[in-house]
Amino acid sequence: MNKNKILAALVLLLIGTVAFLWGRRATRSDVSVELSKDIYKRGEEMQLTVGNNSFKKICFSTCFPYYLQYKGENWNTYNYPSCSKEDLNMPCISPGESKTFSFSLNKKLREKIHRLAIPINRGGEKGSKFEEDQKVHSEIFDVK
Repeated sequence: MNKNKILAALVLLLIGTVAFLWGRRATRSDVSVELSKDIYKRGEEMQLTVGNNSFKKICFSTCFPYYLQYKGENWNTYNYPSCSKEDLNMPCISPGESKTFSFSLNKKLREKIHRLAIPINRGGEKGSKFEEDQKVHSEIFDVK
């Protein structure tokens, strides 16, 4: 094998590796959700932090910025009442920023594996009507 063929093979291998790694990076979520713990008790205060790693501002719903879901055969969302006010984009976070939400877990929650589903609106204007573009999910956590 001559040097040109070896060099061409190395260049192709390098290009293939870069393309593979770039593709993996592009499929990761550009919105992160971090929980303060992995196990919670019913009635306990929960904190979650949503980080915006994208290039657009993201906004949350004024009615339901997050939904609590439990694992059965599928992911099931607890029943939520109808929103009694206009559903707006608020708060919003710019690229590179994060927002922390806190709430108390209902004492009647099932003792199961849970996660949070967080509807977001990309590029919306603060105070305008909320229109969900995507739902991002937290890691799973236990409720005991």
